[in-house]
Amino acid sequence: MTGNKPDRIRVRRNFEAGAVSYNHHARVQQRVAQQLTEGIAGLTLPAGPILEVGCGTGNLTRLLRLALPQCRMLVLDLAGNMIRALDRELRKDGAVVADARALPLATGSMALVCAASVYQWIPELPSAFGEAQRVLCPGGQFAFALFGRETLWELREAYGEAARACGRPLPNHLLTLPTMAEVGRSLSDAGLTIRQLEQQKEQDELDSVADLVRSLKQIGAQTAGGREAGGLTSRRFWQELEARYRRGFGHERGIPATYQVIYGLAEKR
Repeated sequence: MTGNKPDRIRVRRNFEAGAVSYNHHARVQQRVAQQLTEGIAGLTLPAGPILEVGCGTGNLTRLLRLALPQCRMLVLDLAGNMIRALDRELRKDGAVVADARALPLATGSMALVCAASVYQWIPELPSAFGEAQRVLCPGGQFAFALFGRETLWELREAYGEAARACGRPLPNHLLTLPTMAEVGRSLSDAGLTIRQLEQQKEQDELDSVADLVRSLKQIGAQTAGGREAGGLTSRRFWQELEARYRRGFGHERGIPATYQVIYGLAEKR
């Protein structure tokens, strides 16, 4: 199945719209933030502040404030509505609306750069990772979790089957997420030394495909590529999609949605 890279303007617009409803629907993202925090809490960091890239409504921010209360923590997000949704206490050390590919920070100024469920939305991973490397001080750590290529594979497979059954072109608007190999190459290209790179699977349970699509929309994670769905929104198509998803993957509790989570830890030397 073909796909395309995220579009920066559309990503920002989607997450601006999803700011109010994000926390209610972001169940997997909350579990990812918890696991990433546990890994960060065990790191030995040089002196200096922490930068969280793509703070959203503060899932990771809250956990890090508890785990590392002594650290000064700056937060950044591309969507201004997400920054404004943060509790004042969570952004007391500084909050800025900015792009991860152009961090408004001095070179060598951060002890840690971290991000949960963010970098899959950035098409130029080496550039974005290079910015993380630039702002880290020597010995500084880069810790992140992002969604990989196998995320929502059930939806992609059922979507393609439904398109063929309806005599439509295969969908070419779905996002192309990075593979483990691409993440590793991007870290190396950015001049970072990889300390850890692993993947885990997370699964969400929903009542229907409509609930899954609605949940993705409510967290701002709907289609963010440069091309639209090309008319694959007819009643027949969605009925076909629901039927094929349930037939292939459903169970008595509803339907699963599987996420491939890639966890990375790298160092600036």
